[in-house]
Amino acid sequence: MGVDIAASKPGAKKPAVATPRKKAPAAPPPCPEVDFTALGSVQGLASALAASAADLCKATEDGLFCEPLNRNLELWVAIKALLGSAPDSVAEPSRANLTQLAGHVAAYTTALARDFAPERVAQLIEINLKIAQGLIKGVLNQVIRDRAYYIWLESGCPQGRDQEHWCQAEQEIKGLMNP
Repeated sequence: MGVDIAASKPGAKKPAVATPRKKAPAAPPPCPEVDFTALGSVQGLASALAASAADLCKATEDGLFCEPLNRNLELWVAIKALLGSAPDSVAEPSRANLTQLAGHVAAYTTALARDFAPERVAQLIEINLKIAQGLIKGVLNQVIRDRAYYIWLESGCPQGRDQEHWCQAEQEIKGLMNP
């Protein structure tokens, strides 16, 4: 192969070389299991977190982590935004704790994307599942609390029987859930 002597002389113009343009990375497809519009309810948050944990579990099996990690990050960013814009969506102090946790999970996921280690994904799965379980438990406790209040009203508002009313409400609600 010959050398272009004219192009190698000092001051000579070098031929323009076309550099291929890099395409912007495509946004990850929306997660089919997560309905981001449902995040306005505690049940929606719990469902989205559980679905994201399931995606991450599947990724652990097949080794394809990029999309599940992106969706998990998007979910936690959406949760933080929701908590900031709809303060009544989750009661204090849970709202403050979730907001702080959302920031932590987003930072952890970003760091994980830079320095990936599959075993560290288990921590994200555990966080998602624990928060989902806690949210569901909180909803269940609110339902039991409401039922205990109505039992107290129906009983004529007696003093000192709150534990009895709570236990009765708990049995009724759990009976409805497990027919």
